[in-house]
Amino acid sequence: DNLEVYMLSWLNKLFSKDKPWYAVVKICNKSIFSPFFHTKEEAAKANNNLAIKYHKEFAALNQIKA
Repeated sequence: DNLEVYMLSWLNKLFSKDKPWYAVVKICNKSIFSPFFHTKEEAAKANNNLAIKYHKEFAALNQIKA
C-alpha cells in the first residue's frame, strides 16, 4: 500500500468534519496549532511552515508528494 505519513499532521473528526486535518509544532514546551485543513497534504505544508518559523534551520520538514 502507498501509505503516506506526515510528521505532526493530525486527523480530528470530532471538531471539524469538513476540515479535519491540522498541524502542530512544539516550542519551549508549548504546542502551536495551525488552522484546520481539508487534506493531510495541506496540513503537512502548514506543519512545514510552522517548523521553519519556529525551528529555523533545525526544522524537520515533510517531503510532500505532488
